[in-house]
Amino acid sequence: MQIETPNTNLPSPRLRPSALAGDLTRVPLAARIVAYLREADLPGGAHVTERELVEAFGVSRTPIRKALAALSEHGLLSAKRNRGFFLNQRSADFDPSEVEQRVTEASSLFNRIATDRLRGVLPDCIRAGDLATRYEIGRRRARQVLDELAEEGVAAPGRDGWQFNAALSTHQASEDSFAFRAAIEPQIPMLPGFRIDLRQIQLCREDHLRFLEMGPGFRTARHGYKIDANFHEMIAAFGNNPYFRAAVEKQNRLRQLLEYQSYADMPRVRAWCMEHLSILDALEADDRKLASRLLATHLSNAAAASRTSAAA
Repeated sequence: MQIETPNTNLPSPRLRPSALAGDLTRVPLAARIVAYLREADLPGGAHVTERELVEAFGVSRTPIRKALAALSEHGLLSAKRNRGFFLNQRSADFDPSEVEQRVTEASSLFNRIATDRLRGVLPDCIRAGDLATRYEIGRRRARQVLDELAEEGVAAPGRDGWQFNAALSTHQASEDSFAFRAAIEPQIPMLPGFRIDLRQIQLCREDHLRFLEMGPGFRTARHGYKIDANFHEMIAAFGNNPYFRAAVEKQNRLRQLLEYQSYADMPRVRAWCMEHLSILDALEADDRKLASRLLATHLSNAAAASRTSAAA
């Protein structure tokens, strides 16, 4: 990475961020950028360019721009019109605990809203003003959160406010989701056109290991969902069948809110991460039958955990 600052040579990151992580939420990406900058030990005033971060993290400009804007909002960077972003202090002096608190605030609010919706606290339809009052935030931030919910397919703007998808918050919907996935996903490794990409598997493995190593503040439910969804969509892409792939991608969007609470259960998170890693091992060994069986077992375990959570 080449940051525009005199006499400064930046080290390469220890693990190159995965291309599969391109659509991770801005908070985990912001946290990763902060860790990267701390390691680089840049002086205050150093210019941090979107282009160099795009190359370093293997993602598009849009998530990088959002991450830098979030860091600017929290005082770590300064945004200068038509010039870009600059460090407000020496990057090695960033306090990790303070950074963690700042950059996860937005994700925490998203998590609270999703959890409250699951618990029936929020109605089917809500306005930005109501959201601002309930969570004691500004209307601008409330509209931003509603936009994020819309991007994730959780809610949609309507005539009388923002409408939550009512089908995404019932126990029966969760049961139906797992039944559908159990019928579809284990069949994908057995498709005649199934072909793996070893590089994508390695990057996916790194994403899982990095997620497990994160501090509790960085390891949000929203981030966990992205890691989970990317894994299943990667396998669907390996199937080289557009119908299976489209079905998995659509189901991932629909199931997000249903399974949100499970991502706060760290023992279960560790369990599904290890199950994912075992499936990746089977794929790397070109044992498609084993991968199919492990995938079926993984979905069965996830369904059982969901029932236990719902009954609690």
